[in-house]
Amino acid sequence: MKLESTKMFWLLIFSTILSMCRASIETDKVQCDPEQVHLAFGDRLTEMVVSWATPGECESRVQYGSGPWDMTTVVQATREMFTYSDGVKPPIYMYRALLNAWSPEFIVYGDLGIHSESLTNLKQEVLKGKYTALLHVGDFGYNLYDKIEPNESFKQYRYRFSMPNTDWPIPLNKMWYSIDIGPVHFLSYSTEVFFLEDKRYIESQRQWISVDLETANKNRHTTPWIVALGHRPMYCSNNDGDDCTKEDSLVKLGLEDIFYNNGVDVILQAHEHSYERLWPMYKSVVLAKNFTNPHAPVQIITGAAGNKHATWSAFRMDNRSLNSFGRLKVDNSSHLYWEQVAVFGGEVLDSIWITQESHGPFSHNTLPADQQDKIREQTEVDEQNIDKHNLRPKPETTGDTLTEKVSKAIKGADVRVIIGISFGAFVVLFLLIVCIVKSCSGRRVKSYRRWETLDYGKKFYSTVKNDDKEADDFEVDVTDGTTKLISTNID
Repeated sequence: MKLESTKMFWLLIFSTILSMCRASIETDKVQCDPEQVHLAFGDRLTEMVVSWATPGECESRVQYGSGPWDMTTVVQATREMFTYSDGVKPPIYMYRALLNAWSPEFIVYGDLGIHSESLTNLKQEVLKGKYTALLHVGDFGYNLYDKIEPNESFKQYRYRFSMPNTDWPIPLNKMWYSIDIGPVHFLSYSTEVFFLEDKRYIESQRQWISVDLETANKNRHTTPWIVALGHRPMYCSNNDGDDCTKEDSLVKLGLEDIFYNNGVDVILQAHEHSYERLWPMYKSVVLAKNFTNPHAPVQIITGAAGNKHATWSAFRMDNRSLNSFGRLKVDNSSHLYWEQVAVFGGEVLDSIWITQESHGPFSHNTLPADQQDKIREQTEVDEQNIDKHNLRPKPETTGDTLTEKVSKAIKGADVRVIIGISFGAFVVLFLLIVCIVKSCSGRRVKSYRRWETLDYGKKFYSTVKNDDKEADDFEVDVTDGTTKLISTNID
């Protein structure tokens, strides 16, 4: 466990337990004072369990934080009645509350390139030791670029990197992954699948995301936040003609609904070499101009240049945002902090708190009527664009070459199976050769030899290459006057 997390636990032990008890109608406040307080680890080192007892039946919760003046997190406790076996002592009530004591902090950026002036400063920032992980949102190095075409192999990515819960080399139909870090479920998806000519991986990714987010929503009690990471944005207010500038953006058409319907809290994107933060929005409709309990994902682009400002853009920065990175800190189950920081000088260019007290799938049925009408109108347009761009589900093809398919088959097979198949193939080949040889032998030409005479009574054999026994086949031996038929099989 990190030093920061250890400090957090000790601060919790000495200064952050505060139980807020409320008496029921039958008991007074004294009956709800906590007694017999115990501390223990939870299922993970980032969790702490607080348990206690009260004489009376009460509703109770725990308020805690990193210090006595920072106890902003509240957790409800579960309650059980405890009875003594002697039947004499009155029952008491036991309580248990699970505290997530880890507030992970991340560095986030994209489109770093290989000649970035930011590298030295970013290394120094990382060496401070306070970050849990570094999240790179695509375009690792521009000298690794693979031209996108129908038979794209993405080898630079698949062989150079290894991702959680994924085979290596990364399969073409699994270039996405998810991982839980503290209170956050991170989901990394591919936006490149929308730009292949046959779009063959869109459906496999969509199905995987659906299953993954369905599972993540069942775990919101322990991992409340869901943060998605993808390279190309769904929306942007740049004027460079990229996909995110278009009403029929392929990435938006393919992913917006699934993220909205599954309650993704934050979407981190890059590709555009500018920085932009959007209001919570869905189907191009701004649902609120604040970040308190948003009814749609909050989208952030950490990346470059442009000169127009859309109505759904809460904040954007052009050239000044070059050489900047993001900091993401998950403070607790309901509060998340984001800031964009200049690499040189450390100036905070933008910052927000996102508060979400009701994590889970979003629904536009609870929105104001005018917003619902606009969403329905845009949904109809999106359906037409989905057909226009052929984004409906279709069978998946691997795209592997014959060599890659054979290589994968060999790697995935048992050694004994390979030996058995090889031996069987040898036996079949041997028998085939034997049959061919015997067949050829059966077709040898049957011919006849006959005696011929020459001068001085000499004779020799000549061969007739057919099966037609004419009179010519019978010769008279002039020496003794006998007739002979001499036949044989010869090659």
